[in-house]
Amino acid sequence: MDLGVGSYADRFRRGVSSQREWFLSGHDAISGLVVSQDEPELREVELFRGFSDDRLEQVVLARKAEPAEIPGRWLLLDAVVWDRQAGGDTYEPRRESFIEVDFAMIPDQLTYFDVPGFYLPNGPLHRLAGMRALPAIADMDLAIWRRWSAFFLPGAFVLLGATLARNVWSGRMVSFQRVALYGLAGYAAVLSVKILWSMGEQGAIPASFAACAPIAAALAAAATIQFIRS
Repeated sequence: MDLGVGSYADRFRRGVSSQREWFLSGHDAISGLVVSQDEPELREVELFRGFSDDRLEQVVLARKAEPAEIPGRWLLLDAVVWDRQAGGDTYEPRRESFIEVDFAMIPDQLTYFDVPGFYLPNGPLHRLAGMRALPAIADMDLAIWRRWSAFFLPGAFVLLGATLARNVWSGRMVSFQRVALYGLAGYAAVLSVKILWSMGEQGAIPASFAACAPIAAALAAAATIQFIRS
């Protein structure tokens, strides 16, 4: 990652983003260039407050934004603040060396900007999953469920594979027709896991179902085959 080579360097991009990115918090929006690092920040910041009204309550332009000591608050440095005046028709600018604003964005959103949930460390993953308004919240939820299901998925598929392997015999001879059939069934089972995970990442199905359904299906299939053969 530090050398900037390989697939992990592509996923965990460090430095300044090539284009402006947008973040929402209630009726406020902020945009800027994302600086992904251990102490992240936004540069060339534009903050728009109260965009749900017919006119904005406030517009702030700042050189950069960095996390404040209090969670949920951000420091905007070298800021020009445009406040809407009484009557709502005009805005009056003022310059501040810094202002502190409330904005529901956590530093991990910048440090791990655009990194898929599967590759995130546990701490940042759970903190980001707590930000329920994130566009990629389904991906974060699935990553958490996949980590729990990883304790059970291999065992369920080993049991299914062992069950299928017992049934390739026809008398004392191996039935190559059964080998091909069960091999195809195993391939379909693995493919179904990938399909369910992809649907879970996109939010098409609940993350819990996407992660747990393959385990339940494998155990049910193994139990059914064992019962029939017994």
